[in-house]
Amino acid sequence: MPIRIKDGLPAAEILGNENIFVMLESRATKQESDRCSGCS
Repeated sequence: MPIRIKDGLPAAEILGNENIFVMLESRATKQESDRCSGCS
């Protein structure tokens, strides 16, 4: 499971360098909306 962090934080690069999977908040939000577009 990825660590979800706010866009623009330097932590994304630092964690990525440590081979920790990071998902920026903007990408996570888009994936959530894409996944739920067929929900109902």
